[in-house]
Amino acid sequence: MLFQSKSDLVLKDKLSNNKGENGSSSKVSDEENCALAAKAKKGKSKKASQSGAEGKKQDMSKVKCFHYHQHGHYATNCPQKKKNEQAAGSLAGEALASQFELDFSLIACLVSSVMGSVWFLDSGASFHMMGDRDLFSDLEDKDLGVHIEMGDDGRYSATGIGTISFERESDKPFVLKEVMHVPGLKKNLISVAMLEDKGYDVVFSEGKAFLRSKTTGETRKIGVRVRNLYQLHVDGCVAMAGKAEGLVSRDDGELWHRRLGHLHHGALKILQQITTGLPKGTLAQSDQCKGCTLGKFVKATFHEKDSHATTILERIHANVCGPFSIASTAKHRYYVIFVDDFSRKCWIFFMQKKSETYSKFCEFKALVEKESGKKVKALRSDNGGEYISDKFKYFCKTEGIRRELIAPHNPQQNGVAERKNRTIVGVAQAMLHDQGLPLHLWAEACNTAVYLQNRCPHRILGMSTPEETYSGKKPDLSHLRIFGANVYMHVMKDARKKLEPTAEVGIFVGYTDTPHNYRVYLPDSGKTVVRRDIKFQEEKAMKCSLACR
Repeated sequence: MLFQSKSDLVLKDKLSNNKGENGSSSKVSDEENCALAAKAKKGKSKKASQSGAEGKKQDMSKVKCFHYHQHGHYATNCPQKKKNEQAAGSLAGEALASQFELDFSLIACLVSSVMGSVWFLDSGASFHMMGDRDLFSDLEDKDLGVHIEMGDDGRYSATGIGTISFERESDKPFVLKEVMHVPGLKKNLISVAMLEDKGYDVVFSEGKAFLRSKTTGETRKIGVRVRNLYQLHVDGCVAMAGKAEGLVSRDDGELWHRRLGHLHHGALKILQQITTGLPKGTLAQSDQCKGCTLGKFVKATFHEKDSHATTILERIHANVCGPFSIASTAKHRYYVIFVDDFSRKCWIFFMQKKSETYSKFCEFKALVEKESGKKVKALRSDNGGEYISDKFKYFCKTEGIRRELIAPHNPQQNGVAERKNRTIVGVAQAMLHDQGLPLHLWAEACNTAVYLQNRCPHRILGMSTPEETYSGKKPDLSHLRIFGANVYMHVMKDARKKLEPTAEVGIFVGYTDTPHNYRVYLPDSGKTVVRRDIKFQEEKAMKCSLACR
């Protein structure tokens, strides 16, 4: 037998080895040797036929690709098709990697941006769940018929489903969809099942939780074990969270709650849209505020059923409050307020006696008519002696002001002014008690309350403030600070000697009509001064407010 090809040589080597091992006899039978030889010849003849075909070169110029209709190649060898397939594969890979990065960034935002809330991975949860209603950017209230039983034997009901958004500076916001609102739920839950539905595996190993893409295989750590639960935790999440500013921390929410005179958090949301100076995003709130608890408990309101004015100064509501048991720093024991029915803007004047009401009304009338160019048309008040004196009646008659005196013992008829008084006193009490200030600063607190409420939304006005409705100017709130915060004030050279301190300590107690000028109370002298160059200690004020919570 002749072995000429490479396969023949291999076969010959195998047969030689077999003969060498058994002497003259071989372990392989003659039939097997014949089969191997036939197989080798078959392969040799096939290669010979292929080489013969290659010898006859085909004219490829007449071949046309049916994919892109180009000459010179078959569709199976089309270079353009291969190039497009490679590009499509690359784009698909980049899209998958981008989606993974987006979802991972969203989880990082949950870890670091949600006002101190804790998020846990829950393999038994069918939906993501959150207890804080204010963090939903979109929430549909409906009975889902879902009841959740927690490990502390607590039973909670889902009352709605919505989305949570995390805004970014230069890109579309992150959106966590299908989040159940479960009031009272203290631990927010991320559903492992919903992550798996999005194409991810959640792997728990050695006290850590990992998010792995089923398509690309990319893996990131998203949680750590805390006792018997896996809590969301992402390394380097601060940098990630910097891209997501849709949620403002709980501390910032509480800070602006106090800066705005303990304004309720529902109004804070509106205020972010109709003013400037507030941080963007949802201002988170705490469950309870010490100042609000001590100063703003009220009874049920009397529902107003009265016509609303159609222009500013068409109707003015007036009411006197006092006497206060403690005189203010300027020896005042009363104040009178005037409220514009159309804009609900309020003006406050402090008095030592109720008989000063007439002179304060004349002062108010001259002020508002001069700055607005309109006339006061009607004045609504009770039948107190300060309103029905002869000189008051004569003044209104000569000025063409219609008097609207309410029936005796029916303060609800002057509900606009009565409610405003209650709100002013409530806010003043909240600010004073929140910082533990002396009660003789009540006048400064009431004056600040009016200043702030004129720049806060009112339910009658919708998406506007009394100040904007009255003047047409959108208020800026960037200068607001916590009432009662300690401050350092600059002392001018001519007011001090050499080597004496260049600053003195005071207490911030209000604002002036001049922007960025502040009223400061000096405890040592008992005086109130106006200053511009001030450094506030709001962190200390926050600690004081939170100390007894």
